[in-house]
Amino acid sequence: MRYGNLRKYIQKQANSLDDGIKGRWVQNAIMAVAHLHHHGIIHADISPRNFLVADDLTIKLCDFGGSGIGELQSLVAEECYQSPGPRRTVETDLFALGCLVYEFAAGSPPYADIEWEEIGRRYKRREFPSLDHALYRDIIRKCWTFQYTKADQTLRDLEQQEKPRTDS
Repeated sequence: MRYGNLRKYIQKQANSLDDGIKGRWVQNAIMAVAHLHHHGIIHADISPRNFLVADDLTIKLCDFGGSGIGELQSLVAEECYQSPGPRRTVETDLFALGCLVYEFAAGSPPYADIEWEEIGRRYKRREFPSLDHALYRDIIRKCWTFQYTKADQTLRDLEQQEKPRTDS
């Protein structure tokens, strides 16, 4: 895939990414995670470095080295994508998915300029970056506060958010 991983693509194209492409990426990412979870697989390392950008600008999840079936104890996640706690579960994949969606919306990872130890402390206290003006803020918030128990719920919320609004 000529565009490489999503992190590098975002860094190179940060000023030219429109909401349409971000929305497609959110959908691609959620569907990829939902597919894994449907088969009982925990990825344990959801982040832009583990998505490849295809020629048609869709994204494909890759790097299954830390993945496994059921709850995992491996900690392979990128620091600012790592939820509190030592185990990797569906919910921690969804926490990382929220961080991914945040990066699409904000153009940088959560707490990009803060040391990992402080990020971990903030996450444990449930202190997250502001979502006041973020696209997909409700989805991000629900991922970060463990309100989702499966990725299908995230996809359903995305579909609701993207429905055209009609006035009666």
